[in-house]
Amino acid sequence: MVKGNHSINNCSPMRSMVRKFLLNTSIVLAFCEAELKDGGNGATYVLIKK
Repeated sequence: MVKGNHSINNCSPMRSMVRKFLLNTSIVLAFCEAELKDGGNGATYVLIKK
């Protein structure tokens, strides 16, 4: 994965795009920020439909 650059308000544009995509994808049931041991706010857990 390409590392996202921080914007002026210190929010990653890549993170925003990923969350927007996940919200608008019908196969995604839920998603949340990963635990620190798994990457923290730099990673996302995604639950998808079977």
